[in-house]
Amino acid sequence: MRSAMTSAELATGEPRVALATPVATVARPEAAGPGHSAVDTGRPTTGHRGPTGGFRRDIEGMRAVAVGLVVAYHAGVPLLDGGYVGVDVFYVISGFVVTTVLLREFTSTGSVSILGFYARRARRLLPAAMVVLVATLIASWWWLPLQLQWIATQAVASIAYCVNFLLARNSVDYLDSMRRESPLEHYWSLAVEEQFYLCWPLLLIVLLLWARRRRAAGPTTALVVVGTLAVSSFVLGVWLTSHSPGYAYFGSPARAWELLAGALLALGLPAVARIPARLAAGLTWAGLAAVVAAAVLFDGTTRFPGYAALLPVAGTAMVIAAGCVPHTGGAVGLLGRAPLQWIGRLSYSWYLWHWPFLVIGAALLGGTATLWQNLALVAGALLAAVVTYRLVEDPLRRARVLAVRPWRTVGLAVVASAAVGAVAVSAVLVRPTVSGTGAPVDTAAVLSASTDVERDLGRLVAASVAAPAVPVNLTPPLPQVTTDIPTVFQDGCVVLKITDTGTDHPCGYGDPTATHTVVLFGDSHAGSWFPALRELVTARGWRLVVMVKGFCSAASVRFRLDSVNRPYDECVQWRDQALDRIRELRPALVVTSSTNYTFGDPVGRFTDRDQVWADGWAGTVAELRSHGSQVVLIGDVPWLPPTVVDCLAVHLDDARTCHGAVDDVVLEPRRRQLIADAVARHGALVVDPTPWFCTATVCPALVGNVVTLRDGNHISATYSRLLWRVLDERIGRLGA
Repeated sequence: MRSAMTSAELATGEPRVALATPVATVARPEAAGPGHSAVDTGRPTTGHRGPTGGFRRDIEGMRAVAVGLVVAYHAGVPLLDGGYVGVDVFYVISGFVVTTVLLREFTSTGSVSILGFYARRARRLLPAAMVVLVATLIASWWWLPLQLQWIATQAVASIAYCVNFLLARNSVDYLDSMRRESPLEHYWSLAVEEQFYLCWPLLLIVLLLWARRRRAAGPTTALVVVGTLAVSSFVLGVWLTSHSPGYAYFGSPARAWELLAGALLALGLPAVARIPARLAAGLTWAGLAAVVAAAVLFDGTTRFPGYAALLPVAGTAMVIAAGCVPHTGGAVGLLGRAPLQWIGRLSYSWYLWHWPFLVIGAALLGGTATLWQNLALVAGALLAAVVTYRLVEDPLRRARVLAVRPWRTVGLAVVASAAVGAVAVSAVLVRPTVSGTGAPVDTAAVLSASTDVERDLGRLVAASVAAPAVPVNLTPPLPQVTTDIPTVFQDGCVVLKITDTGTDHPCGYGDPTATHTVVLFGDSHAGSWFPALRELVTARGWRLVVMVKGFCSAASVRFRLDSVNRPYDECVQWRDQALDRIRELRPALVVTSSTNYTFGDPVGRFTDRDQVWADGWAGTVAELRSHGSQVVLIGDVPWLPPTVVDCLAVHLDDARTCHGAVDDVVLEPRRRQLIADAVARHGALVVDPTPWFCTATVCPALVGNVVTLRDGNHISATYSRLLWRVLDERIGRLGA
């Protein structure tokens, strides 16, 4: 899920903010330039001017640090596995800057223009966002044609600022959570911010009016109310991190406290301004160190946001708070360096561009990119950000014709949003033709007529390695490959919800009166063998019972599931219930399989991870054999890139670009061998399917005219069905 859990740069205006006086007595700011924050003085000054008005170079520098962490994390830079905390930095900055702007406007005019507020935000955020949306839709039409519907859906959700909830919903469903990365996923955090600002200005106005009437207690009451909301949001986020990580990560209610942390700084600046100068200098370094530490120490297994988000949020708050006090020797000198100031100015546009460059670039490079290729891609995104900033973002933000009439900005925003929606709909309605040009091959006919299926399948695999073009008669056609899913995943038999532990689904196939029963048991990789087994049991007149749960290995191991950042106890419960049902059924044969590439480490201390899994498999096989069943363990399939089908769509004339080297895609070879040896000692038959997908050195993306792996690691239903005879040659006699 962490790869679907991207983060966005949440710029809300230039960091020209200063407030060192109580809410009720804020001095009138200098006149703001068109398109700038209401407190923009229009000229850069030193970082120490912050407390008395002027450009906050420390905040601009923190923006550079934040976007640098996010971009480096997505590019795969070593030691920055927690770079996603950059989004938390931006949330705190956003809350502080926006609240400061609103406070100054209220002090100057006695009210806050809601229309003016949203017009300023629209001028600041929408131009670059819309340009990137349209450009990404066009690029996806050309280079990611098979993902167009999903990308267009995200584009529409992005302009409606609700894409975060779309991603949160998908994160709890197995099939949706296995989607390929979209080049627009990163818009989720803009949605979080805008949802927050639908409510925050109104609440702040109410609190400010209350403070005006209650001169003594008003400011304190405002701080208490906002603090209570922040604590409540934090508690909710901690709870959701344990119970529904997707909603904790993407949901605005669980993230609001980070924006409110910045707002509290703005509301409490009278107290903040009394920080001793020497302490302030130390706080800037401590805060910066906290943010960097989070980026270095956190990774995909960190339960985030949860309690862990306190570290980057507190670090950012310390830097901002200390910058409100004149001091020397702090981190402002570092943050104010010209390169960081330059990156800070471009941070919003760079963030918007970097993720489409990485996702689409990887597809063009064959599905994956090296670190150096990723760095080149994000450098290209930085160049695009420079052009966008100079030609679109900055000119429109400063456009006086829009600034003097807020309704013009709002109207333009509506028109621009409608235009993006039109492009999204058009991209789906007018899809490009995606069809191979290679010589036709009939894999089904070859295998059906074969007298030695395994031999002829091996020949097809070898021929496919050398064939340059995608066959003209690809079956199913490329646009349908990703949905070529076994029917067992759609008929209620497979447990798809992570939190579901039930095994009472209708799972019987074949002849219900048959004297021989076969059980298919394991995770989704076991479920991918369903079409082959269904053909096999039909031919032999057997009964097939399916017991499959997504992400849940059949091995008797309690492990952490990275996508929920906790022990996957639902898997343990489901597996125990499934083993009990199998004991009651007493089937003649149990066919089991699970991925070798696990989604988390075993729980508890261990010195040899691979041995833990081998012992777990041995335990499961011993249990299955204890009631007389024959057991077959089908080894894991190769793992091609998840964008393998997109790669084929881009490289129709040279499918070899999308093939994978055996050493790269046949994962965990030591674990695979330990597991095979362990289960064989307990009487299981081990079937290695690698020769059905690969030669000795290469695993082609397709065999003949059939794509083998619909998403890089799950067998397409069509190919699975074609493998029934070769599987029958290996295991057919066991069930008799």
